[in-house]
Amino acid sequence: MESIWSYLGIGKEFLSFSRDSLFRYLGYEKKGGVFRRIGLFSSVVAVSMLVYGARHEHGGHKYLKQRKNYKIYMVGGGAHVVLSVALLFSDRSINPNLTGSLFTLGILLFSVPHYGYGLTGNKTFHNIIQYHIGEIFIVSASLCLLYNW
Repeated sequence: MESIWSYLGIGKEFLSFSRDSLFRYLGYEKKGGVFRRIGLFSSVVAVSMLVYGARHEHGGHKYLKQRKNYKIYMVGGGAHVVLSVALLFSDRSINPNLTGSLFTLGILLFSVPHYGYGLTGNKTFHNIIQYHIGEIFIVSASLCLLYNW
Protein backbone atom coordinates (compact mmCIF):
# COMPACT_ATOMS: atom_id res chain seq x y z
CA MET A 1 0.00 0.00 0.00
CA GLU A 2 1.30 3.43 -0.93
CA SER A 3 1.70 6.13 1.62
CA ILE A 4 -0.07 9.42 1.24
CA TRP A 5 3.28 11.10 0.48
CA SER A 6 3.95 8.95 -2.56
CA TYR A 7 0.34 9.39 -3.65
CA LEU A 8 0.83 13.16 -3.60
CA GLY A 9 4.09 12.79 -5.51
CA ILE A 10 6.31 13.86 -2.64
CA GLY A 11 9.52 11.88 -2.48
CA LYS A 12 11.80 10.95 0.38
CA GLU A 13 14.16 13.83 -0.37
CA PHE A 14 11.34 16.27 0.39
CA LEU A 15 10.54 14.62 3.69
CA SER A 16 14.09 15.00 4.99
CA PHE A 17 13.42 18.78 5.23
CA SER A 18 16.96 19.85 4.50
CA ARG A 19 17.19 23.06 2.53
CA ASP A 20 19.26 21.56 -0.28
CA SER A 21 16.93 18.62 -0.84
CA LEU A 22 13.90 20.88 -0.81
CA PHE A 23 15.48 23.13 -3.44
CA ARG A 24 16.44 20.09 -5.52
CA TYR A 25 12.89 18.74 -5.29
CA LEU A 26 11.45 22.05 -6.43
CA GLY A 27 13.89 22.15 -9.35
CA TYR A 28 15.87 25.00 -7.88
CA GLU A 29 19.59 24.54 -8.40
CA LYS A 30 22.17 26.40 -6.38
CA LYS A 31 23.80 27.89 -9.47
CA GLY A 32 24.38 31.61 -9.44
CA GLY A 33 24.22 32.06 -5.68
CA VAL A 34 26.65 34.96 -5.85
CA PHE A 35 24.30 36.95 -8.04
CA ARG A 36 21.42 36.28 -5.68
CA ARG A 37 23.46 37.92 -2.92
CA ILE A 38 24.44 40.78 -5.20
CA GLY A 39 20.78 41.22 -6.14
CA LEU A 40 19.70 41.38 -2.50
CA PHE A 41 22.40 43.91 -1.66
CA SER A 42 21.62 45.88 -4.81
CA SER A 43 17.92 46.06 -3.96
CA VAL A 44 18.73 47.46 -0.51
CA VAL A 45 20.99 50.07 -2.11
CA ALA A 46 18.31 50.91 -4.70
CA VAL A 47 15.61 51.50 -2.09
CA SER A 48 18.06 53.57 -0.01
CA MET A 49 18.90 55.74 -3.00
CA LEU A 50 15.22 56.25 -3.82
CA VAL A 51 14.50 57.26 -0.24
CA TYR A 52 17.44 59.68 -0.34
CA GLY A 53 16.16 61.21 -3.57
CA ALA A 54 12.60 61.54 -2.30
CA ARG A 55 13.82 63.10 0.93
CA HIS A 56 15.95 65.74 -0.81
CA GLU A 57 13.59 66.59 -3.66
CA HIS A 58 12.60 70.05 -2.46
CA GLY A 59 15.71 71.08 -0.66
CA GLY A 60 18.84 70.11 1.09
CA HIS A 61 20.78 68.98 -1.96
CA LYS A 62 22.17 71.50 -4.41
CA TYR A 63 21.60 69.56 -7.62
CA LEU A 64 18.50 67.54 -6.75
CA LYS A 65 16.56 70.80 -6.35
CA GLN A 66 16.71 71.16 -10.14
CA ARG A 67 13.76 69.29 -11.64
CA LYS A 68 15.74 67.80 -14.55
CA ASN A 69 18.40 66.32 -12.28
CA TYR A 70 15.75 64.96 -9.93
CA LYS A 71 13.94 63.18 -12.77
CA ILE A 72 17.16 61.64 -14.07
CA TYR A 73 18.06 60.49 -10.55
CA MET A 74 14.65 58.87 -10.05
CA VAL A 75 14.78 57.10 -13.44
CA GLY A 76 18.04 55.52 -12.37
CA GLY A 77 16.52 54.53 -9.03
CA GLY A 78 13.42 52.96 -10.52
CA ALA A 79 15.45 50.98 -13.03
CA HIS A 80 17.82 49.92 -10.25
CA VAL A 81 14.96 48.36 -8.28
CA VAL A 82 13.61 46.48 -11.31
CA LEU A 83 17.06 45.27 -12.35
CA SER A 84 17.84 44.11 -8.81
CA VAL A 85 14.71 41.96 -8.80
CA ALA A 86 15.65 40.61 -12.23
CA LEU A 87 19.13 39.84 -10.89
CA LEU A 88 17.54 37.69 -8.18
CA PHE A 89 16.06 35.49 -10.90
CA SER A 90 19.21 35.28 -13.01
CA ASP A 91 20.01 31.83 -11.60
CA ARG A 92 16.94 30.48 -13.40
CA SER A 93 18.63 30.80 -16.78
CA ILE A 94 20.76 28.07 -18.31
CA ASN A 95 23.91 30.16 -17.96
CA PRO A 96 23.41 32.09 -14.70
CA ASN A 97 26.93 33.52 -14.64
CA LEU A 98 26.47 35.22 -18.00
CA THR A 99 22.99 36.50 -17.16
CA GLY A 100 24.02 37.72 -13.71
CA SER A 101 27.12 39.42 -15.07
CA LEU A 102 25.13 41.21 -17.75
CA PHE A 103 22.52 42.39 -15.25
CA THR A 104 25.24 43.58 -12.86
CA LEU A 105 27.00 45.49 -15.64
CA GLY A 106 23.64 46.92 -16.69
CA ILE A 107 23.03 48.21 -13.18
CA LEU A 108 26.51 49.68 -12.96
CA LEU A 109 26.39 51.34 -16.38
CA PHE A 110 22.77 52.52 -16.25
CA SER A 111 21.81 53.38 -12.69
CA VAL A 112 25.14 54.63 -11.37
CA PRO A 113 25.54 57.30 -14.10
CA HIS A 114 21.96 58.41 -13.48
CA TYR A 115 22.68 58.72 -9.78
CA GLY A 116 25.97 60.48 -10.47
CA TYR A 117 24.48 63.02 -12.87
CA GLY A 118 21.53 63.65 -10.60
CA LEU A 119 23.74 64.27 -7.58
CA THR A 120 26.67 66.12 -9.14
CA GLY A 121 25.53 67.49 -12.50
CA ASN A 122 28.83 66.23 -13.96
CA LYS A 123 28.80 66.01 -17.78
CA THR A 124 30.91 62.83 -17.76
CA PHE A 125 27.96 60.92 -16.33
CA HIS A 126 25.71 62.55 -18.91
CA ASN A 127 27.97 61.28 -21.70
CA ILE A 128 27.73 57.72 -20.37
CA ILE A 129 23.94 58.06 -20.31
CA GLN A 130 23.87 59.37 -23.89
CA TYR A 131 25.67 56.40 -25.40
CA HIS A 132 23.16 53.86 -23.97
CA ILE A 133 25.89 51.47 -22.85
CA GLY A 134 23.92 50.23 -19.85
CA GLU A 135 20.80 49.60 -21.92
CA ILE A 136 22.74 47.25 -24.21
CA PHE A 137 23.74 45.10 -21.23
CA ILE A 138 20.20 45.20 -19.80
CA VAL A 139 18.62 44.06 -23.07
CA SER A 140 21.26 41.34 -23.50
CA ALA A 141 20.65 40.03 -19.98
CA SER A 142 16.89 40.13 -20.50
CA LEU A 143 17.25 38.09 -23.68
CA CYS A 144 19.45 35.58 -21.86
CA LEU A 145 16.82 35.24 -19.15
CA LEU A 146 13.90 35.13 -21.56
CA TYR A 147 15.29 32.63 -24.05
CA ASN A 148 17.35 30.60 -21.54
CA TRP A 149 20.70 31.14 -23.25
